[in-house]
Amino acid sequence: MNEEIRGSEGVERDLQLQIKLLGTRVPAYTRLLRVVLQRISGPKRDNAFHQRLESAWHKRSFEAYYSRPLLLLASVRADVLTDGATHPLWPALGEGASDPAAVTPEAVMDALSPRRLGVWMSLRTRFVQTNEVSRAITWRLPAALAGADGGARRVTLLDVGASAGLNLVADRLDLSWIDQHGRPVPAARRVDAPLRLGLDRSPIDVADPREAAWLRACVWPGEDVRLSRLQAAIEAFRSAPEPRPRLERANIASLRRILAEVGPPKDDGLMIIYQTLVGGYLSPEERSDHEAAMRHFMESGPQGQILWAELEVHGDPDGSAEPARLRVYASANGSLQAFDLATTGYHPERLVLDARAVTALSSVVAT
Repeated sequence: MNEEIRGSEGVERDLQLQIKLLGTRVPAYTRLLRVVLQRISGPKRDNAFHQRLESAWHKRSFEAYYSRPLLLLASVRADVLTDGATHPLWPALGEGASDPAAVTPEAVMDALSPRRLGVWMSLRTRFVQTNEVSRAITWRLPAALAGADGGARRVTLLDVGASAGLNLVADRLDLSWIDQHGRPVPAARRVDAPLRLGLDRSPIDVADPREAAWLRACVWPGEDVRLSRLQAAIEAFRSAPEPRPRLERANIASLRRILAEVGPPKDDGLMIIYQTLVGGYLSPEERSDHEAAMRHFMESGPQGQILWAELEVHGDPDGSAEPARLRVYASANGSLQAFDLATTGYHPERLVLDARAVTALSSVVAT
């Protein structure tokens, strides 16, 4: 379980772990983190720089080891994209960038100098929020199994940890997935969802150009396909028809109240409450509260009509091609049952489906 860490405590360890996981995937980011690590530990330690990090984070707490390294990378990239070609790291981190050699110690320390107020404001206040819409398969697959494609069955959607809520409109995007045999994975399109509600402790309003720019900065350099998906999702959210998706600032402690206010689905309607890679950001207490709230709501609702879908890291993700598991909970035969539908990557395109689990869930949710 993750332990809450405050300020810059243990950041050296987190940087080392992130550098190892990055490897050669994004050379510019690996080089940047190595420079930062050298400046806060070892013979090249810069006490003033380390103190600036502590000052930026001393009122903040972090649960996941990757929270601070990824926040650091996104904050620098946001500043690069704002400044444009005049920024010293533009050749490495800017639009269409491809020169990791530009990430020199001098350029990194310039990018993190005290005069760059935007970077330090992001480090103080921001969260890494990628809002990857390929993860919408988390709800679109079970919705398809439940017969909700094309508006055939009314659905209530609730996204826990929604960021900007882009997954709430992902059924309006041209997205597709394949299974381990190269066959298309069922995914509901254009569902009839009168309520699309996103919950997040720090929701992003993509109508604000500055907030949309932060989402783009959270996409790694060179990941042009992801960036295109993000832009299409932003446009879909901005142009969503009535009833429009709603975003609400909320934490896990609010979930039980919100579920009670929304209420269970009526008639033969379906309700899907889903989360995508949220668990790593929750403390043990928050995870316990979340599970208790979900179990209480589902066990008191109609059988087979409320689904709790989650895409979360499972097992040891280091080196795994499918480090995430798509699990769906549903009430069946008087108890809450788990259906492990698939394993996949962090940005799903190919899913390793479990045919038995898919069939079993289909029989539970069929109208």
